[in-house]
Amino acid sequence: MNLRTTLFTLLLALAALCSPAVALAQDHLSIGGGTANFGIRDLANARPNQGRIDVSVRTGGTLNVRPLNLHERCLGWVTREPDFILRVLTPVPALRVWVESARDTTLVVNTHDGRWKCDDDSAGASNPQVLIDETGVGQYDIWVGSYARGVAVQGVLHVEPVAFANPASSTIATAGIVELPRNFTPETRAINVAAHPAGTLDARWVVPNCWGRITAMPDAILRVGDGVPLLRMTAPQADPGAYLVVRGPDRQWRCSQANRPLTVESPGAGNYHVWVAQQIPYPRYVPARALPDGGTTEAGVATPESPPTLGASRIEVSRSPLLATNATSGSLATQEISPGFAPDPLNIAVADRAPGPIRAEELGVAGCIGFVNRQPDVVLRVQGTLSLLRVYATSSVDTTLVVSGPGGWRCRDDAFGFNPGIDFTDATAGQYSIWLGGYYEGARHSATISITANPNQRPQDPAAAGAAAGAPATTLAPGAARVAPATNAQLPTPSTTGATTPNPPVTPVSVATANAQLGEPAAASAAPTANAALRQAGRRRVIRRR
Repeated sequence: MNLRTTLFTLLLALAALCSPAVALAQDHLSIGGGTANFGIRDLANARPNQGRIDVSVRTGGTLNVRPLNLHERCLGWVTREPDFILRVLTPVPALRVWVESARDTTLVVNTHDGRWKCDDDSAGASNPQVLIDETGVGQYDIWVGSYARGVAVQGVLHVEPVAFANPASSTIATAGIVELPRNFTPETRAINVAAHPAGTLDARWVVPNCWGRITAMPDAILRVGDGVPLLRMTAPQADPGAYLVVRGPDRQWRCSQANRPLTVESPGAGNYHVWVAQQIPYPRYVPARALPDGGTTEAGVATPESPPTLGASRIEVSRSPLLATNATSGSLATQEISPGFAPDPLNIAVADRAPGPIRAEELGVAGCIGFVNRQPDVVLRVQGTLSLLRVYATSSVDTTLVVSGPGGWRCRDDAFGFNPGIDFTDATAGQYSIWLGGYYEGARHSATISITANPNQRPQDPAAAGAAAGAPATTLAPGAARVAPATNAQLPTPSTTGATTPNPPVTPVSVATANAQLGEPAAASAAPTANAALRQAGRRRVIRRR
């Protein structure tokens, strides 16, 4: 072979190494192999909470896990080969896998049946952990990654069999199995859960940021039939700080504070395992204190012990939504509009009333706040597409807006000063259900809900609203209140960044005075009075929100 031929061969080999096919082949994790960076172990005849495996590991890979799109929680920098391989030879109820290290690490696990389990930080501090709840005989490939690129981290990988009900086969629960066919009645079912010993399993193993302990056996199993529109679950009588933990047939874990609804939209048929999780006591700072003999105790951090039992509770399951999104009419008005509708704005008066009993934040949607009724105040049907649909409210007290439209939930507080407003750009045809909420529980309010396609329309100030009281009103629906349409001349000029507007004199309201007036929730009506004075001065609220 002459020199020219040799050089040509070398160039071909170099081109092959740099080709996309070879790069793609190297840009993945090796699963099902027979080599690992820190060893291989067999697990046989293991009993729960016994036979823990501890492996010293050191991260330092250059492969970025996130772009591989294995799972939404998979991230970090790892090597192509797994750090550890576990071969399960006999069935175990569940496996807990976690890392202890002084630096930030991540965890990636490929299970015996090809599922990916990943985590970052759920074991506390910057340590990851996962719970594999559907274990089986086979190989488990485990990677410990560095959160930051190029950072080598020393740590210890732990793998331990734990007691846990296998959701795929478990048919035993503290409160038994509850059948929920397609139109089950009553539409809200109550399941009583007797007091029982507190659990020892950390719910954070399955749902990060779910602070609670659960038992190996679920508190209830919901056997859901085909066609159930939704499941809304709460545990209103659970111990303070308790959580509701749910595992569905889709293998997804869900968690919520027990007194707030946990909703599963369009649930699939199958078994839903439900736990009421006991709150894990938070560590608290204990200051030094004087002793009778003249000495002092040392200050420090202490964690209260968990109660040995979980009190009796009641799990409520409903197939109806928290708010009546399927209502065909509003309690105040029902209206149809199309591009170019008139009058613009449409105004609906809300006579003096107390806020509703439902906390909008229980919807679990960002920005939803305030107290509303279950029935929408206004049902608006939009025909055609509007480049802008603005819904806002004008009131002398603090109010909020909640809207359910074709695109889902939208909520807002304080869009225009203390008045809420929501803009829908390129609003599509469909039904928009509108709720006006009161920010303070029990504080009565009157207001005007306005609907406009004009970007210049916004809430009136209270003085302008009063001056327009004699203007002609527009009737929107039988029984709807009549109110004067707003005009642009009555609307305040929008403020711009850095602009200042002289304010009229106002009597200062201190934080202490305002909060003293606010008092207990039953006395919350004092809050709007103080806030109204502050609104005239163009200042921020000083009353702390409850």
